[in-house]
Amino acid sequence: TENVGIAQSAAFGGAIEMETGWWQDFLRLKFTGYTSQKLCGPKDRDGSTSLRLGQESYTVLGEAFAEIKAGPLIARAGRTQIDLPYIHAYDIRMTPNTFEGAGFSIHSVKNLQLGVGHLSKIKLRNRSSFESMSQRAGVLGVDRGVSFAGLRYNFSEDSHVGAVNQY
Repeated sequence: TENVGIAQSAAFGGAIEMETGWWQDFLRLKFTGYTSQKLCGPKDRDGSTSLRLGQESYTVLGEAFAEIKAGPLIARAGRTQIDLPYIHAYDIRMTPNTFEGAGFSIHSVKNLQLGVGHLSKIKLRNRSSFESMSQRAGVLGVDRGVSFAGLRYNFSEDSHVGAVNQY
């Protein structure tokens, strides 16, 4: 029988992460490397996204960012994971999606968080390079990112409500 459209692979891997503490209660750095190493992956069954296209193993720097804290304000810039509606890590394989961008959040009122930011690029989980957010969305000939603003109110550690706008 023919196996048209059936993706198949087996891989092992994981992540190694280095995160500093807050230096002078001001600066923190984080770096995360990911790897997915092929155990088996027939060339005619490519597409499972556990491996790079062509059923190849990979190792990649996924996160590399700095955070700066000033009172209730925390600013972040670099490569990072994001967890917003429609824009998120989609962490179902060895490596999550990561994004290049910058933003800040404010934790000034008890239980209320406000945040704004801009994401210029995305790196899909089994890729080694970033591409424009607009190109990934299918807009050809345009190189634009996504800006967002949102708020979240925490009723308790396990219960919250929020709203976010993405442009």
